[in-house]
Amino acid sequence: MKKILVIPHHPSLPGIKIRLIEMAKALSREHEVYLLDWHSVQGTYTLFNRIAATLSDLFKLPKAERQDTLTVVSFPTLHRPVFLATLFNRFFLVRFIRKYGIEIVVNGSYYLFTLPENHGVEYFVDLADLPSADESADFVDRYTRIEVAKARVVTTASNALAVYAREHYSKEAVFMPNGFDRSKMGSVTDATLTALKKQYGVTGKFVIGYIGNIGEWMDIDMAVNAFRKFKTVHPSSAMMWIGHCSQLEQLRSRYESDDIIFTGSIDKDIERYFRLIDVGIIPSKPSKFQDFAFHIKLVEYTAASRPVVSTYSRESDLLGFPNVIFRENDKDIWAKAFEDAMNMKWQPGWDQLSRQFDWDTIMSKYDKLFSENDKTQSGT
Repeated sequence: MKKILVIPHHPSLPGIKIRLIEMAKALSREHEVYLLDWHSVQGTYTLFNRIAATLSDLFKLPKAERQDTLTVVSFPTLHRPVFLATLFNRFFLVRFIRKYGIEIVVNGSYYLFTLPENHGVEYFVDLADLPSADESADFVDRYTRIEVAKARVVTTASNALAVYAREHYSKEAVFMPNGFDRSKMGSVTDATLTALKKQYGVTGKFVIGYIGNIGEWMDIDMAVNAFRKFKTVHPSSAMMWIGHCSQLEQLRSRYESDDIIFTGSIDKDIERYFRLIDVGIIPSKPSKFQDFAFHIKLVEYTAASRPVVSTYSRESDLLGFPNVIFRENDKDIWAKAFEDAMNMKWQPGWDQLSRQFDWDTIMSKYDKLFSENDKTQSGT
């Protein structure tokens, strides 16, 4: 058993699965895991909200609280300016590591929390997304490069990011995908689904659904208009948008109707919703960022035996799932794709496609990385 500190790339949010937080939960089945938490802006991103989040972190007292199988920890954290924040946060980070005897640090927020050169721990850096392409790109790239160089192991959320790490940071990386709980997906009962369909008024309807964080990177307008066209031919159909959205009320005001539903955040048992829908969708706005992203929802749709209509992305295409229909973002083309998905015949062999993304399988890969260092230190 190892003592592991996990620093996610983003603090926890209600109704959203954060990559390293989910990994921390999975690792805690076999190891003593500490999860670092801090604040981010909630709701609309305004100067006031940003200052409030910063001050709430700066003046908090260090603490460690047991939550289920994890120990959630926090200590004073500075957000900006970055050059000062790295020094300030490093002081408290190193002090925590020494106090609790941390052996391994898995760091996904490598330009807010950094380690000194002689850090004395096993250091893993995790790249969850493509480094920023906006005005912050220079400092993000600089701190990413520095921390990657210190790390013994770099893990990435996608194959494309592993290639990026090799080409841009001269570092070989290990593809460590996001995962899901396969047993939970398979344990959803017919009675549960019947009750859920009744709750949302979709009993007897063909349901097209998106499940996940709903942000500005989503082409919601195109997908809704495609559904409206599809519905003229298939009136007994519905569209559901399931998950957290910072602009939820605006979207409801613009799009919601009896057959277009925005659920808001789902805090638990999200697996029910993957079984509730008949077709999963990923209508992303094409971008380099999306091209490098690994969409765990694509795996979860597949684990629930659902066809998928998606905007093309290189990373999603690499999976080679035969139940995924890639289409360019056009309402007429997507309306036809919904027809194709409705008529798709699920093949029994497809049920095994998602098996490699079960958390138990992924965590065994992590354990191999941990044990590789043990062998190195023992000279074997």
